Amino acid sequence: MNFTQLEERVLALEKSLEEVKAQLARVNGSARVAEEEELIPGVEYPLVLCAPPKDVVPLKGKLTSISEGRKDLGLSDAEWTSLGLEEHDE
Repeated sequence: MNFTQLEERVLALEKSLEEVKAQLARVNGSARVAEEEELIPGVEYPLVLCAPPKDVVPLKGKLTSISEGRKDLGLSDAEWTSLGLEEHDE
């Protein structure tokens, strides 16, 4: 492959990439993505943030034992009252 053929191949790939980007933009509902240089300072633009979906992996397990938990983790009635978190009906 000589330099001219390589250059033609690169140009064809760039053209194909632009076509795929245009198709993707139509599928996503936007005509095109604005470049940073095209944004006008001081003008508000809509911004939609979306997080990628989290993968859900179904797993199976087998319960092998059950044991009683620690008793010293809860609050006693006196400790709960001392926090003052209960709502007072007045």
